[in-house]
Order: sequence, then structure tokens, then C-alpha cells
Amino acid sequence: MACRPRHGPGGTYRRCPRLTQCAVRTVRRAAGRVSSVVTERDTIRCDSAAICCGASSRLFAGNLGLDFPSLKAIGTVARVLGVSGVPDFPVGAENFSFRLRADGQHTLTLRNANIAPVLIDNLILLPRYASHLRNNWSEFKLRFGRSFPEDLAFEAMVGRRQDDFRSGPYA
Repeated sequence: MACRPRHGPGGTYRRCPRLTQCAVRTVRRAAGRVSSVVTERDTIRCDSAAICCGASSRLFAGNLGLDFPSLKAIGTVARVLGVSGVPDFPVGAENFSFRLRADGQHTLTLRNANIAPVLIDNLILLPRYASHLRNNWSEFKLRFGRSFPEDLAFEAMVGRRQDDFRSGPYA
């Protein structure tokens, strides 16, 4: 979650606080506008915020009443160091791709080798993504793993919303 703190003296924006090992739980609104973000540690007053939660974005957006139909998937990615003669533009082939990173190294990915863990959200969103899954079945490997019973237990305990803002991995 990124936030832009309220105006400081002279109409300038104050520097955004940088928190680590602390998850943002929700956004508070006043008069229909963002007024603060609630973290596991504190509340930060701000007038705008952006969702940057990765795999947790769907849960976070759901807490705000927003529909964010994202699926969790696992892909294989590697940072490649010390190669020369590799183009500085993105390259994609049938089973791999690579691109230049901002730090001058390269990122290598395996294409069409995504693992899609079978989770409650994936089942809920299945009707929305059924045609894509039908057309691209070979790109996904579905997996029932340890995460499915854990996800089922979390869903039964918490439901679609996570209202206990102060609980979480960093609380």
C-alpha cells in the first residue's frame, strides 16, 4: 500500500512514511474521500492510497467493498547475473522469456508453466475465467496442496472480509 500524506506547511507534500514488516489492513474514508490507512501498528493520515499488495490485493480490496478479481498463481522466475551479448529488449519464445532489469541484470521466466493452487477464491472466480482456462489449459498446472485446507479454514473463520485490522503476520 502506498499513501500520499496530507499537505505540509506551504502546500508541499510531506515525505511518505516508510514502514517495513507491517501490513496495511484498510483505508478509512471521510466524506467519501481517503482520510487514512490503518496498519497493524498505527493509523497514518493521508489523502490518497494505492493498492500494491500482490497476492493479498483481492482480500484487501474486498475489505473496501471493491471487486478485484485476481487469481493467485505461482510462476518460475530467475535473476540472471553476469551475462553478455543479451539484447536489452524483451524477448519471448514459446517456453521462456527474458528482459533487461532496471539494475542491468536480466530476468528469465518459464512460460506456460504456471502453478495455480486450488483455493476458495479460484473456485469463486472460476466462472469469470472459465473461457480463458479452457483456451489456455496447457499453461496451468492445478494443484491441491496444504494451502487448500488452510484457505478453507481461514474462509470459514474470517469469511470474505478481514475485519480484525490489527491481526496478521506482523502484529
